[in-house]
Amino acid sequence: MLARVDRRLAASFAAIAIVATACAIGPKWLTPEPRPAPSPAQCQFRHGFAEVYGAIPDIVGDCVEDESDSPSGTDTQQRTTNGLLVWRRADGLVAFTDGSRTWVRAPDGGVYRRRNDERFTWEAVSQTEPPLRIVTPSEPVPTAVPTSERSGARPTPEPGSRRVTPEEIATSLATSGIAITGVTVLTADTDPTRMLGRAGSYVAKVVWRDVRAPDAEAAIELFPNLATLYARREQLEDVGRSAPAIAQHLFSSPSRLALVRVPRTLSSDQARAYEAWLARL
Repeated sequence: MLARVDRRLAASFAAIAIVATACAIGPKWLTPEPRPAPSPAQCQFRHGFAEVYGAIPDIVGDCVEDESDSPSGTDTQQRTTNGLLVWRRADGLVAFTDGSRTWVRAPDGGVYRRRNDERFTWEAVSQTEPPLRIVTPSEPVPTAVPTSERSGARPTPEPGSRRVTPEEIATSLATSGIAITGVTVLTADTDPTRMLGRAGSYVAKVVWRDVRAPDAEAAIELFPNLATLYARREQLEDVGRSAPAIAQHLFSSPSRLALVRVPRTLSSDQARAYEAWLARL
């Protein structure tokens, strides 16, 4: 009889000990762990958004959320670190805006840039929008290696791509077969614009003269990233539109992070020799 009582008392004490331990540990032991909230790193670009991101990754930036319906319910949108991606039901086009400029993926597959108060001829225009300037795109912006679908990771460099040095550029120009003279590698002290090496500007520059247009200087500028390259090209395009007399032929190489500027007095065929040289660089 005493043995049975002892066993019952031992069981009671064990139960009390378990409850006491649970109370000491707290509700975390008694209740399941809450699921962590999704982090921005888990978001992805898909379909048309992935294609635009793959073309201009440094402009779009990384995703901060997955795509969702717009507040109006008519479009699909996705916020990024640099702006907003939108798929528009009205014309089926995907666009990215940073608030003042818009990059639109055209029916031909190219990505074209315009101001927000403009529309391309192939874009739908809402009747509720204020009067807009209808423009015809000149050429697509330089793009990175295209991809079909990617997450928030940056694109891998194009196979064989690498940074070129100003000295390599000077040597390549001298043996290009183009009629040039006075090839010079500039430094921060010799750059007349004092832009070399400044934040948001080019990091190297080589200048020369084309003997067929000796009154104007030609140049190639190297940039730290695609965003800076695109911004510089846009700046020069704006200058050319506002002052056609000093407009230049512009050629970009995303893989080399380079921008070539040659005088507009050269014919298109003459200028394209520099485009071909840049592609071989």
